Amino acid sequence: MHRRSELQTDRTLINKIVIVQSLSEGEMHTGTRLHEDLETLDVWHNRGLNPELRNIPSKDDLMNLLRDLKEEARLSAQWPVLHIEVHGNRDGIVLASGDFISWQELKIPLIELNIATRNNLLVVLSACYGAYLTKTIIPTDRAPCWGLVGPHEEMSAGALLSSFQEFYSELFATGNGDQALKRLNDAVRSENLSYLFSQCESFFKMVYKAYFRDYFSPKALKLRAGELYKRAKEMGGTPKLSPGEIKRKLLQEKEPSFEKHCEQFFMYDLYRENRKRFRVTYQDILNLVASKPLK
Repeated sequence: MHRRSELQTDRTLINKIVIVQSLSEGEMHTGTRLHEDLETLDVWHNRGLNPELRNIPSKDDLMNLLRDLKEEARLSAQWPVLHIEVHGNRDGIVLASGDFISWQELKIPLIELNIATRNNLLVVLSACYGAYLTKTIIPTDRAPCWGLVGPHEEMSAGALLSSFQEFYSELFATGNGDQALKRLNDAVRSENLSYLFSQCESFFKMVYKAYFRDYFSPKALKLRAGELYKRAKEMGGTPKLSPGEIKRKLLQEKEPSFEKHCEQFFMYDLYRENRKRFRVTYQDILNLVASKPLK
């Protein structure tokens, strides 16, 4: 029986690498260079992952590819590293055709692909401001990926290429994501640049800390209760609950809502095994809220 090749990093399994390149003619085609390097690493470490290079000029082409990868993941358990070589800014990515895709818009097909991989998708955004994808996540989302690697700021094509060569060299050799990130950041440290390597538990904690701060602070609760009471009065009659009672009801729903959102985000409702892989508790969020404020 043929054994499926896998690269295990921390708590996820990867058995495929797809490099998506959308760069104009005349530019350094960093995806092509990286693909050549990964083919060599794949042979050297005998991983059997057969890295693929896909040149994707337009938005429609990218969306079609993500749908194809979703079907491959669903039907044959092909769980990829999705490495995207494009230009990026704080708002999204720009493809070779000039098509623009916002981070919010890109998040949607990534969520669908990640569902098909059972929350095993690793996304590597070799694009300026690639880490900004995490800023689009809201509590009611499912996780758009198991892990995300991307820079916080603008970087040159050469810096991106050389740092990711270091990243993949470590990942192929050891499968250690933390050590791979260290080599990634070490490669650009002299330029005072850095990458984010964050896993879905960190996304969720970040989002929920902000959610509790914005919606459950004493001031926010008072405003929300007052607004709900006002709306109830505008609908006619006398509201059954006073503003104080509405506030208490909102607080009573705080923990159950967290549990519901946690189940959806980590896909406990779809894949029972994820309860063992991912664990973020209500107390974890309360501890974060009580710690240093968000910057």
